[in-house]
Amino acid sequence: MTDGAEQGIVAEQVIAAIPPRLLAEISFSPSMDAAAIDRWRATPTWMAPHAKFFAVYDRPFWREAGLSGTAQSLAGPLAEIHDATTASGKAALFGFPAVGADARLAMGDAALKRACLDQLARLFGPEALEPQATLLKDWAADPLTATAQDQSGGGHPDASAGPWVTGAWRQRLSLGGSETSPVEPGYMAGAVVAAELAVTEVMQRLDQAHSA
Repeated sequence: MTDGAEQGIVAEQVIAAIPPRLLAEISFSPSMDAAAIDRWRATPTWMAPHAKFFAVYDRPFWREAGLSGTAQSLAGPLAEIHDATTASGKAALFGFPAVGADARLAMGDAALKRACLDQLARLFGPEALEPQATLLKDWAADPLTATAQDQSGGGHPDASAGPWVTGAWRQRLSLGGSETSPVEPGYMAGAVVAAELAVTEVMQRLDQAHSA
């Protein structure tokens, strides 16, 4: 790579492991088949509109009170809360905010974290207000996860048949992201299946090319 120049990689085959909606934002030359682009954009990226909040504590104090650390709530930003304490005893609670991506952005991280801690205190006691640390991961604000389409809504991708790549790129590009899996799309299990299928597809093409 030289100053002012783009780094170029030459490859006979490519496996794209990113969500299809992100791949649809890439420019292809020759152009990608329009039908494939439409399918990619129509495929939701699971969890892309959502966020996860963690509160880390010195001990799982809620257990001392006989509480599980699990809750479903309509009174506060967290709709679903779980005990995230590790097997080694590192204590934490985590939850998924039910606040939409636009509302989270308008609220700001600091205010959202404060509201989450207030809710945990109402559920598990005042010690919840004194975490060692808090972590907020907002996938909707991550450009390597979400697109503009993911800012609102976003259901689970449905498994569907048919090739994910058509046209001029059919023999050069394979999709290995979880959303493309015919089994459990969007989940970790789906990611494993999608990767295996993509590798198999590439190996078959290489075998055909080298035996021709």
